[in-house]
Amino acid sequence: IIGNTYSLFAWFSGLYTTNPADISWNITAGGIAPVNSFLTNTTGTWEQNGITFVATATSVTFNISISTFQASGNDFGLDSINLEDLGNQTEVPEPGALALFGTGAAFLIGLGRRSAARKS
Repeated sequence: IIGNTYSLFAWFSGLYTTNPADISWNITAGGIAPVNSFLTNTTGTWEQNGITFVATATSVTFNISISTFQASGNDFGLDSINLEDLGNQTEVPEPGALALFGTGAAFLIGLGRRSAARKS
């Protein structure tokens, strides 16, 4: 849904103990998000990493790339890519809050009219 905030995440693991993989992922079309760059661990354990973005179109293209230039040791594992709709993050007043505001405004208007009637 255009305007909704989404979380795009996956599990990553470094598969070599000396040179971690330098991973970047970003939204290349259909959303607004900063590039997220990180190094995989060198322990072989799985770690979750991701980005949060606001959709600007009905489809989104994302990119996962590796920018490690070592000849060896930059291998990584990737598992369970997930996309979660976090909904519209714009705060909208609840109906109860609007009703309370309206009641307070009506009370103040009533006081103003009553005060004006006494002065006449």
